[in-house]
Amino acid sequence: RAPYGFAFCPPGSGTKPLPLCEIDSPDVMLSCFKRSEREKGVWIMRLYESQGMATHAHIPLRALGIELDLDFKPFEIRTFVIRDGRAEETDLLEGAVPLDI
Repeated sequence: RAPYGFAFCPPGSGTKPLPLCEIDSPDVMLSCFKRSEREKGVWIMRLYESQGMATHAHIPLRALGIELDLDFKPFEIRTFVIRDGRAEETDLLEGAVPLDI
């Protein structure tokens, strides 16, 4: 392989930032944390249960000042809209399609 360079390699000194997301259940995975494609200043977070077992997860988002306590069914996928210091559950399409069709 050809060598490549990094644009920035921090020295490791200074104050370490808070983690974005911590999940106390090893069965629950964070699959997505992204900016909303529909609203400025809004974030989308998607989590799923990965082992086929119902479980509970405590999920602090310390950098945002939010804590979630969630129950998951086996293989359940849950999506949240994060705005104004709150997390609100939404559908997989992030509310793009009305569900009362």
